[in-house]
Amino acid sequence: HWRLIYPQDSKDNQTSVLLQRDAGWPAERYLLLVEEYIKGKEATVGVIENFRGERSYALFPIEIVPPVKSAFYDYDAKYAGETQLVTPGNFSENEKQELQRIARMAHDTLGLSHYSRSDFIVSKRGIYFLEVNTLPGLTEHSNMPHALKAVGSKLSEFLDHIISLARRK
Repeated sequence: HWRLIYPQDSKDNQTSVLLQRDAGWPAERYLLLVEEYIKGKEATVGVIENFRGERSYALFPIEIVPPVKSAFYDYDAKYAGETQLVTPGNFSENEKQELQRIARMAHDTLGLSHYSRSDFIVSKRGIYFLEVNTLPGLTEHSNMPHALKAVGSKLSEFLDHIISLARRK
């Protein structure tokens, strides 16, 4: 079995390490968060408030395919420009709908506003919700602009929409 190891003060996956269960780690010298590594397809789904006539509009699920040299979607895989973002991802219709449903539910249940992005692992055992990002990036390496393009929306349209939402609040 594999485990993901995060130093306690880590704010992102830049300092995470993937280790086998029996691999040595001087745990007595560090405070660590250890979680099971779930093998599967990495997915992310953006949600936009009051967009295209829906209270919580879920974008197509993106399948994140890190480069072969990366064990998972870590900091280097994200910013080296070698990761493939497949939109819509290679998921079954049921998986796509469930990913979108959970992303909308996370956005609404947490009372988020404007937009968010939820991350998942889709494994043989099911769909695992990992986290919600309340302020997803909008750079050329970011997932939101990619997902917007897949639904025929331009980044400028999205930004105009977000600004108009912010002015109303």
